[in-house]
Amino acid sequence: MNTNDLLSHIQHTTRTLISDASHKPCTIILGLSAGPDSVCLFHALAPLHADGTITLVAAHLDHQWRSEQEAENDRVLCAQICSTHHIPFYAAQANDIKTTLAQHRTRTGSPEADARHIRHAFFQHVAHKVAPNSTPLIALAHHADDQYETFFIRLLRGSSTTGLAGMKQRSNNIIRPLLFMRKEEILSWLRTNNIPYRIDHTNSSDAFLRNRIRKTLIPALKHCDTRALTTLQNTMQSLQEQEELLSHIANKKHAELMREDGYNLPLWRTLHPAMQKRILLIILIQKSIIFTPSTGFLNELLRFLAHPAGGRHDIAPGSYVWKKGKRFGLEQQSP
Repeated sequence: MNTNDLLSHIQHTTRTLISDASHKPCTIILGLSAGPDSVCLFHALAPLHADGTITLVAAHLDHQWRSEQEAENDRVLCAQICSTHHIPFYAAQANDIKTTLAQHRTRTGSPEADARHIRHAFFQHVAHKVAPNSTPLIALAHHADDQYETFFIRLLRGSSTTGLAGMKQRSNNIIRPLLFMRKEEILSWLRTNNIPYRIDHTNSSDAFLRNRIRKTLIPALKHCDTRALTTLQNTMQSLQEQEELLSHIANKKHAELMREDGYNLPLWRTLHPAMQKRILLIILIQKSIIFTPSTGFLNELLRFLAHPAGGRHDIAPGSYVWKKGKRFGLEQQSP
């Protein structure tokens, strides 16, 4: 795919992903890190901003994992490219965002999970500033290689088929226009067009599971079979199609279980465990409960709900599942 075709493909994908937007032009908040992926996505979306298809806003968060100078260099590059293309630019540091959050919602035990939560809070903060009366879309620069790595992270940690299906191009108000692209295509486009970007050295640190998968497991798979990643991509596509059907069924069952004072526990206990897990995920997400979606975590909740005694089971600090008589529910306590 040549460079012009590549940008056209990203722009076409974006138009498809935003086709149902109620506000025209719709506002898109781009997570801009200064890394190659988000810089590539910026340059694909900027022309859509210029022709009035979208209103683009860039949001840059310093996670404060690296030196102040490195972080400042990232911020300066992001500010420069936004200024050149007349794109509004917002920047913040993670510690500033943490102060706006309940303390128990910034400690999940995983630095990566905490970082995702803080980023989400930052995007919401920017959204309230730029579009207080609507729900802007958030554009993330995840690409195909990220998708493969996510599959193996979830496989190694223990995940349901929902997790193994990977990221979607559109999930609520989050869009990922680069999911069809390989990392090497992104880097090649940037080099061909002499577009500057910055490399985060923590992306090569063996301290993170994702990096170890990228550096050792993925090359080993390609060595075993050059078709490995293509086959994995096809498998994940099949999983996503099955997920769409099962999610539709689970949402219908969830609606049947709902009562004004909780959920119908006897009806819940008639469901297959696989369906119970899906409904738990729906409830957890609706309640905005921070959790790590592992098989072990969901099985723990199933055991509690299957036990005949009533009571309360803590999920995380401030979050719990309860059951009483013929009812049960999940709660997120207010800070």
